[in-house]
Amino acid sequence: MARNDVDTTLGDINRLDRDNFDHIMKRDANTFKFATPKEAQHFMGLCVDKALRKCGIKIRPNMNGDRIARLMASRECKLEHRTYDDKEEAERVDKEGGTPYQTGLFVYSKNEITAYISSPFAYDGGVIMPGVYIKTTVKGVI
Repeated sequence: MARNDVDTTLGDINRLDRDNFDHIMKRDANTFKFATPKEAQHFMGLCVDKALRKCGIKIRPNMNGDRIARLMASRECKLEHRTYDDKEEAERVDKEGGTPYQTGLFVYSKNEITAYISSPFAYDGGVIMPGVYIKTTVKGVI
């Protein structure tokens, strides 16, 4: 079944998207710890830049939003920020399996997830060191 097939349903697209997300998270996901939210946000920006460059998009400081949008469209690339409820995702994973979606940026190239960069988050458990964390599939940033 192709994504653009006339018989493709929204459920099919959702399953393909979740399968693709499971695949990249199991293969490439790493978690990085930062002392401050500002450091985590800076790292997040570096990850976005690296992921877009991998898709053939180099954003320069003098580029406006329209030019960036045209460049991304010409390379069939899009960037989505999604927000998920951790409790709902945990329940879904218990029922269906797979990797829970986490709030963050999803980078798509030709309708496939090519990279994921979480929004900064903090662990509040006693086992893991306190701090601000980013989970990403982008390689070679640090």
